[in-house]
Amino acid sequence: MHVCPQKSRQVRIHLSLLRPYQCGHCSQSFSQPSDLRNHVVTHSSDRPFKCGYCGRAFAGATTLNNHIRTHTGEKPFK
Repeated sequence: MHVCPQKSRQVRIHLSLLRPYQCGHCSQSFSQPSDLRNHVVTHSSDRPFKCGYCGRAFAGATTLNNHIRTHTGEKPFK
């Protein structure tokens, strides 16, 4: 498949069928090295983001923010 170099990064990733970056912990693979780096954190025991409501810890800030909504009832997409 030919991918035009002028297309945005997002379009190139979407059109890409190649996923050469494979996780060493599981079978998941990625088209971008940054996606693999973000994924590998999920296998780590390091959980620096703690919930102020219940103390549960998460590897990433986004996951923590999604969890906090279970306490607050916030539904930002409705």
